[in-house]
Amino acid sequence: MPIKRVETGSQIPLSAVLKEEVDHAAIAVAADDNEVSVVFHAICASCDDKKLLDNVSGAFGAGRVAAIMGPSGAGKTTLLNVLAGRTTTSIQVSGDVVIARAKPTDVVRKRYTGYCEQHDSLIDVLSVREMLEYTAELKCSQYLSHSTKIQRVDELLNEMGLTHIASSQVSVISGGERKRTSIALALVSKPPVLLLDEPTTGLDAATADDVLAAVKKLARDGSRVVACTIHAPSSRAFRLLIDDVVALDGGKVAWAAPPGEGSHGPLATYVSQSLGSQYVDGDSLAEHLLYAMRDAKTKDIDVAERWSKHPVYAATLKRVQYLASKAETEDPDAAAQRLREACPGSLAWTKDDPRRKLAVATSVPHGIVTLLRYRSLRSFGDVEYIMTRLGDKLLYGLVMMSLFWGEGRKKRQMEAAMNSAGVLWFAAVLTGYGAACYMPQLVSERPIFLRETADGAYLPVTFLIAKTIEECIIILPFALIYFAAVFFSVGLQGNFLISFGLFYLTVIVGLAIAQMVAAYAPDADAANALLPTYITCNLLSSGYVLLTSDIPLGWRWYTRCNHLYYAWMALLRDNFSYDSAEMGSPNTDVLDHYDVRRAPSVGMCALALIIFFLVYLCLAERGLAALARSRR
Repeated sequence: MPIKRVETGSQIPLSAVLKEEVDHAAIAVAADDNEVSVVFHAICASCDDKKLLDNVSGAFGAGRVAAIMGPSGAGKTTLLNVLAGRTTTSIQVSGDVVIARAKPTDVVRKRYTGYCEQHDSLIDVLSVREMLEYTAELKCSQYLSHSTKIQRVDELLNEMGLTHIASSQVSVISGGERKRTSIALALVSKPPVLLLDEPTTGLDAATADDVLAAVKKLARDGSRVVACTIHAPSSRAFRLLIDDVVALDGGKVAWAAPPGEGSHGPLATYVSQSLGSQYVDGDSLAEHLLYAMRDAKTKDIDVAERWSKHPVYAATLKRVQYLASKAETEDPDAAAQRLREACPGSLAWTKDDPRRKLAVATSVPHGIVTLLRYRSLRSFGDVEYIMTRLGDKLLYGLVMMSLFWGEGRKKRQMEAAMNSAGVLWFAAVLTGYGAACYMPQLVSERPIFLRETADGAYLPVTFLIAKTIEECIIILPFALIYFAAVFFSVGLQGNFLISFGLFYLTVIVGLAIAQMVAAYAPDADAANALLPTYITCNLLSSGYVLLTSDIPLGWRWYTRCNHLYYAWMALLRDNFSYDSAEMGSPNTDVLDHYDVRRAPSVGMCALALIIFFLVYLCLAERGLAALARSRR
C-alpha cells in the first residue's frame, strides 16, 4: 500500500509516522506473490581492497520511482550496476539481489530489464530515428510487426522531446539530446524493470523534469519498477515525481524510505533529528540531504550508524530479509513469468513468442540482417570509413606499379623472375599490415557492443558475423582494383582469377586476425601494437626473408601455422608453373630456390587459408564472448 505523506506542520514524531506504515507495507509485499519488486540484501562490493558498497540493503516497489542519491563517489552507479548485473569482473560482489521474488536470470536482467548508462554509447552514423528503430528491432520481440515497433518509436520521439531532431545524425546532436536518446533506447521495449544511471545529467531543469515525468508515467503504467541514480533533482521533481529515496554515503546506506514532504515530513525530520541539520520549508529537500551528509562528516557523525538505529530501518530490513530468504527456494524461471503477467503491455515479448524464455529477443539471422541493414549500409556511405580501407591500397598500388613496371614480362631473366616473386610476396604480406585499418573502428565500437550484448540485443557471434560480412563486401572491390593494377602493370604470368582469389583469401584472413586482436586487446594502443608484431613474426617465417630450408628446426613447425606461407606458396605456384616451364628456365629456378615443390598444391593452400580464416574468427568470437561476460 502507498506510504502516507506527512502534512507540513504536523508534530507527529517520525517513528510514529513511518514505522506502522512500513510494517504494513512489508506485510502487504510479503503476501503478494506477484509483486514485481527489486530487492537487494547485504550487498558488498570492492575493487583492489577498496570498498565501494558496504552492507547495502533495500527494495524498490512496483509502480514507484526510486531515486538513488548521494555525493560523488558514494556508490550510486556501483549499486545500480550490481542490480543490473553489469559490474566488471574486477569488482568483487557479495549479497543477494532478488527480482520478482527470485534470483535474477540472464532472461530477466538482459531482456526484461531496461538500463540507461551514464555515458552514452550511440552509433554516430545513424539518425536519432534510425537509432531507435534499430534498437526496437533488436530489443522488442522479433514476432512483433514492424509497424508496432515504428509506432513505439514515434511515441518515444514525442515523449522524449526528440521529434524535431528525429532525422538528425547522432553525431551532430547536443549532449542533452544524446542523453534523451539514450534514455529512449532503455524505454523502447517498455521493460518491467527500468534502471537509469544519471538520466538528468546534462539536461536543463525543465527537460530533466519532463524526462522524470515520462519515467513516472511508465512506472505507473503496468506497475513497473523504476530506479535511477540522480545527483540533485529539482524541488518540483523531488516532490512530485520521486516516491522513494535510497541515500548512500561512502558506500553505506544513509536513508532508504519515502521522503515525504515539508519540514515535518519523514526525510526532513530524520535529517533534523538524527543528522543535526535543520530543514527550512522552501529549500530543496534533495540538496538539503546532500549538505546534511557532508556536514555530518565534519561533525564526526556516522550517518550509516544513525540510520541503522532508526525504527524504520528494522522494519525495512525485515521486509528485505524475508523476500531474500524466500527467493532461495523460488524457481528462477518463475520470475520471468511474473514479469510477463504483471506487464502485459511490454514489447519485450508476445504471447506466442517462442523466444520469450531466451535472453536474446531475436534470432541470429534476424540480428545479422538488422545490423547489416542499419549499420553496414550506413557505413558504406561514410567517406572516412571508405578512405581508411581504400587509402593504403591506392598508395601501395602506386608504389608497386612504379617500382616493378613490366618486370613480369622479362621471362628469360632470372633477376626479373625473382623481382616478380618479390611482388607476390609483398602483395601477400601487405594484407596483414593493411588489416590495421580495421582496428580503430573495431575497438571504438566496443562500448556499443558491450551495451548491446548486456541489453540482450544480440549474441557475440551475431555481431562478429555481421561485421565480417560487412568488411568482406567493402574489401572486395578495393582489393580487386589494387590487385588488377599491380598484376597487369607488373605483367605477372599467372591466371588472374586464381591469383586474385588467393589474394582475396589472404586479405580476409588479415581481417579475421584484426578482429581476433581487437577482441582480446585491452585498448586501441595495445591492439595497434599486437597486430604488426604478430604479422612480422609470420613475415619472418613465410619462406622469403629466410628460405624455408634455412629456418631452424625449432621454428620450422611455425611455418605450417603461418597463413602467409600458404598464400605466397600458392601465388608462386600459379605464376611460375613448372609443369609448362622448360628445365633450367627462370621459372623453374624460382620454384627450386624457394622450395615450392614441397609446398601444398594451389587448391590445398587455398583450403588452408579458408581454415585459417575460420579459426581466427572462432578465436575472435571466443574473445568477444569473454568480453561480454566480463560484465556480470
